Amino acid sequence: MSSSATYTFKWNMAEINALKRDVIYRTLNLGYGVAAEAQRGAPVASSALINTIRATTNHEDMVHVLAGGSFQGYEVPYARRREYENNLHPNKKYFMKNAFAWGENNYLKYYKGLGK
Repeated sequence: MSSSATYTFKWNMAEINALKRDVIYRTLNLGYGVAAEAQRGAPVASSALINTIRATTNHEDMVHVLAGGSFQGYEVPYARRREYENNLHPNKKYFMKNAFAWGENNYLKYYKGLGK
């Protein structure tokens, strides 16, 4: 006589897909929070650098927070340099690094209640 007990789990794909959408939505919101924090910490000689800081998704379940380049009519080739070097306002260096540190310290509030 066998004394084993078994239980079969069946995936509910609708619930799994809803959970996946929720994770992506929350991660994108975290990216927006990191981008906003970077904008607050960025040096301001003009508004060009701040206006190029953004969070975006590449539709492969990844969120990117970017600064500089070409965005919404702004051309900012110096974003990387301002991250590491700023003689005029040295306290504004590492605005992206500091924003990501903020994200590491605050990410749990974005995922609180996930899956309920």
